[in-house]
Amino acid sequence: DWLRELGCTATLVADGEAALSTARFSSFDAVVLDLGMPGIDGREVARRLRALPLRPMPRIVGLSAHAGEADRISSLAAGMDTFLSKPVQLTTLAAALSGNTPSTSATSVLTKPADEPGGLLSSPLLSASRADTLRTLARQDLAARHAELSAALAVPDWERVAKIAHYLANTADLLGDAGLRAACVACEDAARSGDASRAREAAGLIAPDHPTG
Repeated sequence: DWLRELGCTATLVADGEAALSTARFSSFDAVVLDLGMPGIDGREVARRLRALPLRPMPRIVGLSAHAGEADRISSLAAGMDTFLSKPVQLTTLAAALSGNTPSTSATSVLTKPADEPGGLLSSPLLSASRADTLRTLARQDLAARHAELSAALAVPDWERVAKIAHYLANTADLLGDAGLRAACVACEDAARSGDASRAREAAGLIAPDHPTG
């Protein structure tokens, strides 16, 4: 929906293998890759895309919610044209897709923008009706993912818990809910470090009826 607001025609794929397969048989102006995408990660997808005889070669934009300087450097080294840290404002994404961002050195990367009241859906590039629609969908998705998170905690499947919490942190960014995002990040970090008690405590703060901006 965001990309459509920018006038783009978007093709959504589920994982790295699907991204490569789709790129082989279709022509794209740009490819947006999450570093933590399922299967082949974003950096490896970028490397393999650069090795393909694609004409034209699309711009490759990397995304991640939790990335340090080493991740940025390795992403550019893998062949990405630029790297964005989530949350990303629509204006920043538009610039990255159009090529109006630095891309030639590891220090020329875009950093996470300052939080703005109302969340990412407050962007002036979004119409009020579209923003309301996306906000409603985000809240519905929050409820569905919370059920999945509870199921993963019951097993427990800590890898699954971490992935869902990571996903929900992005939902929190959309809604402009700093408290929800903090709980999601804490839950993900705890799940990845094997701290069951802290993961469950943080997950308890991620509620489907959580008040949002």
